Formats: sequence, C-alpha cells, structure tokens
Amino acid sequence: MRKAKLAKKLDVVLLSAIFSTLPLLSAHANQCSNTSDSNSTVTVGSTCTDFSNSANITHRVIQGDDSDASATGVLVEEANYPLNTFINTNTGTIKAEGQIGNVTQGCKESFDYGVEIWRDINLFENSGRISSKAEAGNAEADDSCIYASACGVVINGYLKEFNNSGNFEIRLNVGNATGEDSKIELNARGVLIDAEVETFVNQGNVTVDLRSGDASGKNSKVKVYMPPRECGRITCDSAIVGIDLNNKVNNFFNTGNIQVNVELGSATGSGSEVKLNETWGVRLNNGFESAINNGNVNVSLKVGSNGQIIDSGGYYIANANGRFENGQNGRIIVNIDAPNASSVYGVAGIFITSSNLTSFSNSGEIRIVNNHPNARIAGIWIKDSTVNNLTNNAYIYFDNSAPETNVDIRTLLI
Repeated sequence: MRKAKLAKKLDVVLLSAIFSTLPLLSAHANQCSNTSDSNSTVTVGSTCTDFSNSANITHRVIQGDDSDASATGVLVEEANYPLNTFINTNTGTIKAEGQIGNVTQGCKESFDYGVEIWRDINLFENSGRISSKAEAGNAEADDSCIYASACGVVINGYLKEFNNSGNFEIRLNVGNATGEDSKIELNARGVLIDAEVETFVNQGNVTVDLRSGDASGKNSKVKVYMPPRECGRITCDSAIVGIDLNNKVNNFFNTGNIQVNVELGSATGSGSEVKLNETWGVRLNNGFESAINNGNVNVSLKVGSNGQIIDSGGYYIANANGRFENGQNGRIIVNIDAPNASSVYGVAGIFITSSNLTSFSNSGEIRIVNNHPNARIAGIWIKDSTVNNLTNNAYIYFDNSAPETNVDIRTLLI
C-alpha cells in the first residue's frame, strides 16, 4: 500500500536524472547532490552511489476532513549495490509534514517520514536537521479511526556506519476520540533501522514529542498501538522510540541527547481506554557487542485520569550477549506524571530481557520520578536474562511524590 502511494506522487525530483555526476572509483560511480531548495520529495535514484544535501527540502501535505496525508522528504530507492554515502550537511534541512482534519467516517491516516532508505548503505551522516511531523484532528464518528505515524529516518538495508551530530525532530499532534468505538493509534521513531548496523554513533539531538487528547466516546481508545503494518516499506510494531534498532548493532555509542515526551489525555467515556505503552528512549531489540551510553536519555510519560502507562522507560535491551555500560557522563531519567492513572507498570530506567550480557556497569545516573500511588517501577529491571559481572558504581535515584504505601520501587528487579 505504501509503495503504491509513493509511486503515484507527482511532486518528485529524481536526482539520478537531473544532477550532474562525477566519476568515482566504482563500476557504478555516480555522485548526486542537492544544493537547491525543494518543496517536494527528493528521490535518489538507483544509479546514485553517493548523495549529499546542503539545502532545504520540505514536503508538506495538508488535507481537510476525511482525508489521508503522506509526506516524505528524501526517498532512496532500492538498488543492487550499496549507497556509499548519505550526507545531510550542517546547512541541510529535510522536513516531512502531513496534516489531516477530523474523521467523520471510516479510518484515515497521516504517515510522514523525513528520510526513507531502501538499500544497503556504507555511511549515513547527519550534521543538519531532519524532521517529521504528523497532525490530525478528532475521530468523531462512531467506529472511526485515525492512524498517525512519523519517523525521522527509516533504513531497511545493512548499514556500516551511522553518525548523527545534528538534530532529529519528530512531532505528533492528534485530537480526541469522541465517537462511539472510535480510536486513535499512534507510532513514532526518531531513527528506525531494520537491518544490521556495524557502528551507530549519536553525538547530536534526537527529540520525539507526541501529544494526543482524550478518549471521550463510549468504548473509544487513544493508544500507542497499531497492528503490524508498513513503516515506509518496513513492517513494524507500534512504539514511540527515540532510537530504535530492530536488528543487531555491533557497536552503539550515545554521547548526545535523546528526549522522548509523550502526553495522552484521559479516558472519560464509558468503557474507554487511554494506553501509553512501548515508549523508550533507546530500543536495542536484537543484540549488540558493545553499547555505551555517555549522553542524556530523558523520557517523559504523562497520561490523564484512568489512563495506563505500561512497559516503557529509558533503555530497552533484548536478545543481547555483549557489554553494556552507562558511563560517568551517562544520565538516564524517566519522569512519570500520572497521579490519576488507573495503572503504571513495567517502567524502568533500563529493561533487559531474553539476554546473556557478558558485563553490565553503571557509573552514571539512573533516575525515576513518579507520582502514581500504585506504580511498579525499577531502576534496572532484568527479566529472563543472565547478566555477568554486574557493577554499579553510582546511585540509582527515585523521586517519589506519591504515598509509598502501595508503590513498588526496586533499585534492581530480577
């Protein structure tokens, strides 16, 4: 479905056809560069071996009520050989913005991606700005629904090196589910990579900011959930994540700032549901050799009355057998603002599952801030895993402003 939509776009610039080329030491040598501002999708054709952007690319799609919107800043097409480099320079800006109105019948979506890459790549480098924004109104009709999704970059191909010293900015703003059995389903990533990564380095800023309203209709829903569906051309689960690596990463380094803010409203309708789940600063979903955090990971989780916060936090680590370190400059902070929520469960600074880590050390700061009276939270939560050589050389902090009678707080939960 997504592929067909992209093929129908008329406002596409095909780089391989119009840009001048320079010879490289390659059988397919063809350098493509964008140096002019564009208000449409820039497509990097299969004959390009290198791509750079130093201008402003903005693809904005604004629709009214009962419409879909889909925007992509840069699309890198599939090819039989790797893209050598993708470089967004410090003067380069890539934006994708989609906006739809209210939904008075059926289901509508706003799916927006700053950069989509569908081939192997040796180097992805961003020192500029890449942003994606999805906006939608209310799901007003009975049985109506809104799907809203935004990603800074989606990569579906082996990646040798990823280096960000610039900014990723992701924003979702969606209204209320007011109709009976209506629903709003949400999904966002700063960075989503679905293939193996050799080295991943974040020295810059990744910000994901999501806000949605109330579930006020009877049996209505507002939640971080979608059935497995296409994120670009990747079939992915639903989550809100700053950096999401779904396959193995050999070496992961964060010395930058990762900020994830999610605010959902209240469940006010009869039988309604507001659920914030699977929200993480960093998700390393399929193992690593070495993962080192020496930067800031801040996750803010907020729901209104009768909402739920489940399975969320700073770092999510799964199927790993390497070494994890939160260094002296590493700060992992999770802020829970849900005094009137129905439940807060499974929230951790670092959550480890289905893993056999060779070593784990914390020399930095892990802090959980909570105001829910029945929360179950942990600084480090280890489930169905073995952790060898676990060392904690620093404090794990809990700032709890709720009555502690029923709050389950664990520094280390195994």
